[in-house]
Amino acid sequence: MLPAQVRSDVIKSTAILRVARALNQGRTSAVESVRVAARAGDVTLAVKARRGGADLELWAAEKERAYFREVFGRELDFKLV
Repeated sequence: MLPAQVRSDVIKSTAILRVARALNQGRTSAVESVRVAARAGDVTLAVKARRGGADLELWAAEKERAYFREVFGRELDFKLV
């Protein structure tokens, strides 16, 4: 029942929130920071992990790549820094 523009915004926000939730998967603050770069149709998230790594979080975020591509029409990549 939402207007088309609002519905589009909600879908895009949902895609972003799904990635954010995945990066907080373990709830141990394993991810210290994230920097985003968009170039040539691709979006790269540079993820800085705390000591101990963020393997679980990166694994969960990778699972959201297909939905992100469906919503934004861009590839989503992750880089551990």
